[in-house]
Amino acid sequence: MAATAGPGALLLGVDGGGTHTRAVVALPGGQVLGHAEAGASNQATTGADGARRAIGLACADALAAAGARPSDVAGACLGLAGLDHPSDEAVFREVADALGLPVRPVLCNDSVIAWAGATGGAPGIAVIAGTGSVAYGRTGAGAGRRCGGWGGVLGDEGSAYRIAAQAVGRVLRGLDGRAAPSGLGPALARAAGLGEPGDLCLLARADRTVRAGLPVEAVLGALAPVVTTAALRGDPDACAIVADAGRDLADLAVAIAGALGMAEPAVHGLGSVLLSGGAVAAAMDAELRRRLGVRLLQPRHPALVGALILGHEAALGAVPEPDVASAWSAAVA
Repeated sequence: MAATAGPGALLLGVDGGGTHTRAVVALPGGQVLGHAEAGASNQATTGADGARRAIGLACADALAAAGARPSDVAGACLGLAGLDHPSDEAVFREVADALGLPVRPVLCNDSVIAWAGATGGAPGIAVIAGTGSVAYGRTGAGAGRRCGGWGGVLGDEGSAYRIAAQAVGRVLRGLDGRAAPSGLGPALARAAGLGEPGDLCLLARADRTVRAGLPVEAVLGALAPVVTTAALRGDPDACAIVADAGRDLADLAVAIAGALGMAEPAVHGLGSVLLSGGAVAAAMDAELRRRLGVRLLQPRHPALVGALILGHEAALGAVPEPDVASAWSAAVA
């Protein structure tokens, strides 16, 4: 889109995920005029109609809160979970077109707006480790690359789900006699609401037996703090799992840095596993220092502000000044 937006033109940012969808309307100068929230919009779980409803509702409510109309929007970015493959874009493009905006919104995976928020749109890499894991990086020349994010069946190394799954696996192998008994069993069973360590096998079908309706990855992921806390106490199994997670998450950043030719890139950690500042963050930081010569950084802004940053770039041809992004961030906190 040509850089034609004037000082009063509006920006629309959307952060659409598997739990909720948030939208914000702001001025390029830093003022937030309205924001709203709706339900999940990951079309992989909600379907196209569900995604359309959630995104449409969040955007309509944010525009209404701002006293604005879709025709007032000069730049927009929708960062969406579930936009993982070129075949997904057609679904979300239909959703975006239904918003009735006069501009073509930027559509991207939610890891991209997480990167934009974490870095403020500056060159660097964002590594996100929550229930799942993914990373995205971009150079000063605008070359971008994603790494990971392939879900619990195929990947998500270093994520809360993978940490807990490894721990449960170690406990069950110990009960089988294939490995030394693990001290993690009782604490994991208590946290899962199960009677004894042997009941942890029920977590394989947790969506039907332990927490009906919740994905197995989410149920297991909630147990990760048991493992990271045990690592801080020196439990050998937990320490080994945490070391693996730190190495796996560092792998994401190292792969992106190598592919994009980034020397000593700024690497920001996001998501519950890394923002807690605990054992996994420390393990990843040690790996980054050893392999890239950098430290793990905190994010500058949330992903929703990242969507505004990319909307600003689409409308005006450049990312906003740091003070503008900081003003948006303070308003949506």
